[in-house]
Amino acid sequence: MGSKKPEQSLRPVERTPVLVDEQNFLEAIRDAGYRNAAVAMAELVDNAVEAGATTVEIEVTSDGDLEFPVQISVTDDGRGMSLKQLQLSLVFGGSSRFGSRDSFGRFGMGLPSASLSLARDVEVVSWRGSSIRTVRLSLDD
Repeated sequence: MGSKKPEQSLRPVERTPVLVDEQNFLEAIRDAGYRNAAVAMAELVDNAVEAGATTVEIEVTSDGDLEFPVQISVTDDGRGMSLKQLQLSLVFGGSSRFGSRDSFGRFGMGLPSASLSLARDVEVVSWRGSSIRTVRLSLDD
């Protein structure tokens, strides 16, 4: 005597349409992880050192603009970024060294999260030789 397995009804699995609500994530990340501006700036200095910089300059300026009352710029004499590295520089998880334990950063979270903890508009400029490239992220765009 054989027994027959009851037929199971095949139901479609509901999938979550998105993993992250982008706008809420970006607003939340601004307040997560950095105790103060000095700690966020240290992240940017670490990136410069990792790129072989021997000189890192931090400049804070204000020109009376009410929309952007303070501008912070971090410049260094490191090796610069390739086009691919630059394109990934403001992408969360966009590391060219993901998981590497050879240096400071390894997950691609530092530059975007440190920058956004300080500002709503971030611009990264990199040059190698005569090639100058820029990427920008604005929470208000």
